[in-house]
Amino acid sequence: MTTRNTGAAAAATEGQDQGGATAGTAPAAPSSASEGQGATGAPAAPGSAPTGGAEGTGTGTGGGAGREGGAEAAEGGETGEGGRASREAARYRTQLRETEAERDQLRERVATMQRAEAERIAVTPGRARLNDGADLWAFGVELEELLGDDGQVDQRKVQNAIGDLIRRKPHLGTFMSFDQGTRGTRGGAERMGAIFDQR
Repeated sequence: MTTRNTGAAAAATEGQDQGGATAGTAPAAPSSASEGQGATGAPAAPGSAPTGGAEGTGTGTGGGAGREGGAEAAEGGETGEGGRASREAARYRTQLRETEAERDQLRERVATMQRAEAERIAVTPGRARLNDGADLWAFGVELEELLGDDGQVDQRKVQNAIGDLIRRKPHLGTFMSFDQGTRGTRGGAERMGAIFDQR
């Protein structure tokens, strides 16, 4: 009887030991979980940024660089358009200067022909004439004063200018006498009469 009780007690004790061992090994799982967490990283504290934030930062930097590149490209495009507009404006200014130079040359050419015509009229026998047609300009007559409404040299205006100039400067020309031709004819007739008398 005593032996059976002893065996039962031993069995119970062994069973308790096994149960304690089993119970002792059961809490080891959290330890493994802790080891796994240590491998992958400790749980993030509330409010802390996730570990992947660094990668997000890198992506954000790349986007900023892309925007800067786009801004530089846009600026380059604006610079190209501005340069093209400046070249066109410079070309137009050059053409304008050339056109103005040609216009001035034509004006001077026309004025030269008009002065030559006025000088021709000034030395042509008429009511009054100059010994030198260039005296018109030398003594203050302006070409514009001798032009008609159509821009051509007006002969009457030239004659009036010559008359005024000779009255102020008689040595520059002569007035034609209306009876000069008659006196010339009479003198010729007298000379012819003297020749016949000698015969």
